[in-house]
Amino acid sequence: MKKVFCLFLIFILLLNCILTVCNYTYAFDNTKNEKSNENDTQENYITITDKDLNTQKEVIKEIQYEKSTNITSTKGYIPNEINPCTVFGDDTRKGITNTSFPFSTICYLQITSKDGVASHATGFMIDSNVCMTVAHAVKNAQSIKVIPGKNADSEPFGSTWATNVVTSTSFNPNDDSIKRLKHDWAVLKLSDRIGNNCGWMALRNTSALDILNNSVGCSGYDDAKKWKAQTCGYGKITFSYSNYFYHNVDIGPGDSGAPVFLKSDNSVVGIQSQENSNVNLACKICDENFSVAKRIIDED
Repeated sequence: MKKVFCLFLIFILLLNCILTVCNYTYAFDNTKNEKSNENDTQENYITITDKDLNTQKEVIKEIQYEKSTNITSTKGYIPNEINPCTVFGDDTRKGITNTSFPFSTICYLQITSKDGVASHATGFMIDSNVCMTVAHAVKNAQSIKVIPGKNADSEPFGSTWATNVVTSTSFNPNDDSIKRLKHDWAVLKLSDRIGNNCGWMALRNTSALDILNNSVGCSGYDDAKKWKAQTCGYGKITFSYSNYFYHNVDIGPGDSGAPVFLKSDNSVVGIQSQENSNVNLACKICDENFSVAKRIIDED
């Protein structure tokens, strides 16, 4: 009888141990799943800085976005009085002396820094009162004058001012490495709807799009040859990665922030960011910056 009782106790103890281990394993697996879900969720968030140029105050916001969203592009707009121009010469840069689309939407950015230093870059309209460019040109701006379709001293569509600069908090202006390309984008909110006069370009999310070897154009306000108007060239995308790509369109320093657009339909697939004697590099329009830009467009 004692043996039976002892065996029963041993059985109970073993069963308790087995249940404890199972519960621990289940809890551990659930913890892993929760952490995995948490990480998955975190990957769908981007933190941005929204800087008010009037007050110079910065507000940090966290924005959720969908990966490889079904909405692959925004809508462009061509005013009735502006004639579209989808092909401009050969794959060599030429001065733009007309205001046809898409050149009407490309902006000369007259930038003054906090230290009073004047500079310029290029931007492009993506809605009636929204412009896009590179973060490295406008991150420390005190003021930004936006002039679409500028031609020498002529401002055929007028000019306006940026009120807010939206950038990724992950952008590091002191980082000159290729890693900077992923975050080298900025969205400018403008004080009025100047895009109703000049039109705007469509953004194309390239996250799920193979753009290698596509024919592209790039038009901006390069100052290397002292052109007073836009210069435009055409070429191809030679290498494409998840957040940036290489292309062989001729580029100069003032072209930073210029749109790299598909020659077929003028939709923007990248933002000119860096250039050197060997290769030109652009920040891709992908899930993160596309979602931020579309959110700002949809806010109005």
